[in-house]
Amino acid sequence: MVVGLAGALIGGAAVRLLGANFVLTLAILLQTAMLLALASFDFTGSAPKSIVIGVAILSSSGVMALGFVALYSQFMGWSDPRQAGVDFTLFQCMDRLVSMVGGGSNLHCRSAGHLLADTRPHPSCLGCPLARLSHDIPARRGCS
Repeated sequence: MVVGLAGALIGGAAVRLLGANFVLTLAILLQTAMLLALASFDFTGSAPKSIVIGVAILSSSGVMALGFVALYSQFMGWSDPRQAGVDFTLFQCMDRLVSMVGGGSNLHCRSAGHLLADTRPHPSCLGCPLARLSHDIPARRGCS
């Protein structure tokens, strides 16, 4: 909880200083690096459990919170002030839909990833969000 709160506070300050688009890209890159580290730890079995747990907590709580703050700040910026509640709600619904179907919005596998996890080894489950992240970075160029 403390790591998530710190990530949200850092995300808010970073969005104010650097802009939501930059912070979203940074969050994607950080999450990619952490998922690669977790996949490497799992593949090689070389890291102590305490390091793996630390990376997992930082990835799932800290970087996730940073990304959420930037994403929802961007949603608010895209919303029309005359109907901001409707626009923002539609953005949230689409965010959840992509998470459930594609297994990648906000940097984690969801339903599709769970199906994969039942039949494949753990490193292949990390490939799902990594593949999604490799798509998100070029897609961010079109957003402003």
